[in-house]
Amino acid sequence: MELIYTILGIILLAILVVGAFLLKRFAKTNAAAKLQEVFDYRALSDLIFEALPWLITKAEQLLGGKTGAVKKAYVIQEAMKLLPDGLRAHLNINEIEQAIETVLVQLEPLWEKVPALIGKTETDMENE
Repeated sequence: MELIYTILGIILLAILVVGAFLLKRFAKTNAAAKLQEVFDYRALSDLIFEALPWLITKAEQLLGGKTGAVKKAYVIQEAMKLLPDGLRAHLNINEIEQAIETVLVQLEPLWEKVPALIGKTETDMENE
């Protein structure tokens, strides 16, 4: 058992040494800033995509049917409010619009099965 812990310790130490070397090397170039930018953009994308189903459902509840452009503008505006100022500059509105369409396709069947999610009854859904 001690042998396993020793081997794991050596592996962990090797990983730390290689990681420190890579960080030092990135720091010497401008690659560290670019790498951080990639991580920031990925975190930004994750935040937006995680919030979209909730924001789209909220827009549907507040604005109702037949108001697609208004709801899309509402979702984009609310998504922008979630972001720190520094990350808004990296935001591509076209990507958010495409993501809204993708999420909407996934949400509509759910809303049909459970109309209460958007504040409607089954009768309301049948009349649309």
